[in-house]
Amino acid sequence: LDSHPPSATSQPSLPPAETSSHNHSEVPTEPLSPAELRRFEELMVRRGRFLSDYERYSTCRKTFTACQKTVVVLKTRLLKRVACWTWL
Repeated sequence: LDSHPPSATSQPSLPPAETSSHNHSEVPTEPLSPAELRRFEELMVRRGRFLSDYERYSTCRKTFTACQKTVVVLKTRLLKRVACWTWL
């Protein structure tokens, strides 16, 4: 009766056993050698230092920006006062 081939959506899905195997890597995992483990730990320490430096830089940058805004406000107020004094 049905002369049309089944569409891709009408095909049955894979059983759960087959789909779960696709979620994992095909490469077998092996423990790291002591040299590789040491290198990995060194990289993690360096990464931690970088993040700490970045966070400190970010805090300093925010403080500097706040100071700049304060200076601009103070200069503006001072200029307004000087302008008032010159008209007296």
